[in-house]
Amino acid sequence: MSSSANRARLFFWPVYFFVERVKFARSLLLWLLLIPDGYVAYLLWQKTTDSIDFNAKESVGVAYLTPTRALLTELQNFRLAVASGATAGERDALLGAIATRAAAVDEVEKVHGATLATATVWGGIRKDLDGLKALPADQQLDKVTAIAASNTSDLLLSTVANPSNLNPDPDLDF
Repeated sequence: MSSSANRARLFFWPVYFFVERVKFARSLLLWLLLIPDGYVAYLLWQKTTDSIDFNAKESVGVAYLTPTRALLTELQNFRLAVASGATAGERDALLGAIATRAAAVDEVEKVHGATLATATVWGGIRKDLDGLKALPADQQLDKVTAIAASNTSDLLLSTVANPSNLNPDPDLDF
């Protein structure tokens, strides 16, 4: 044995004495080492599970907000086109694009609406969008502006952001 091993044996002689004399001491030492390792492994598993759940909620929010953002973009495109003198055919094409985007939000609402509790807010926006084609051309711009600029659109975005962990600050509530 080397001199450093002898020094260690001298320093830890009570441990060596106990382990060599008592048979259960080896298993006791094993348990004393395994219990903290097991606890650390449990904490790691718990943190990983929390992260997976957190990210799954974010994915749901992104899945909902992607078509919602596209719908809001189409509403803005309609406003710009009408304000710059779009023809009736161009207006109808843009209204068709709005209807397509709204249908995409309807599909996401069916899948994730219950999780995000957006039925009431989206129902109000959808009702406004459904009546859009029936309005005269001069009132369509006002209605689209009202939908795009309303608190309802902001409310929909914040309603999705809260349960899906998409808030910039998780401690911040909209």
